[in-house]
Amino acid sequence: MLECFDPHEQFHAPEHFRDAFPTDYEGGALDWPYYARVTENPTELDEIRANYVALVAMCDEYPGRLLDYFEAHDMWKETALAVSTDHGFLLSEHRWWGKCRMPYDEEISHLPQMIHDPCTPQAAGSRCGAVTQTPDIMPTPLGLHGAQLPHQVRAHDLAPLLAGNADWTCQDFTPLWSATPNSFAIALRADDDRFNDLSDLISCMKENP
Repeated sequence: MLECFDPHEQFHAPEHFRDAFPTDYEGGALDWPYYARVTENPTELDEIRANYVALVAMCDEYPGRLLDYFEAHDMWKETALAVSTDHGFLLSEHRWWGKCRMPYDEEISHLPQMIHDPCTPQAAGSRCGAVTQTPDIMPTPLGLHGAQLPHQVRAHDLAPLLAGNADWTCQDFTPLWSATPNSFAIALRADDDRFNDLSDLISCMKENP
């Protein structure tokens, strides 16, 4: 498993990435916006965004080298690959910077989830509109290896989505009250009656560490 901290504050990338996104800004470093309402002028906005885009370009190139290795060594036939992230980041959309202090708009909470499963090559290049959550990443590789999920797990093995025969939709989920007014809200299956609110969930987690 690879955990790549970037793109993350501070928005700093090697010069050859940054030089590809010039701006007219001439002041000090603008690579770590406060999580607050936007107050910057258009030139400052351009500079912060350019620093972020340069970092994204770097993060695009380096995993690309991993994909090149997959190609060079014919690994796609027997190696699964999943790519996701934990949250998005507002770059002045809705007049906000960052996350955590604002409602969970699409830019924050609609996360990429890309999976290659060698057992379902017919899914290559396809897209799916089903609801998935970050916790689903754990049961999916366990399912690929035929491992049994712990009974406490309520996340989904996403293999049925790749095979085109998933049996759940967005109507199967209900929101559970969030600990914070942001993207880190929790959703449960509608038929899961173990929790009435967040305090019930926390109690269950304490009893089943």
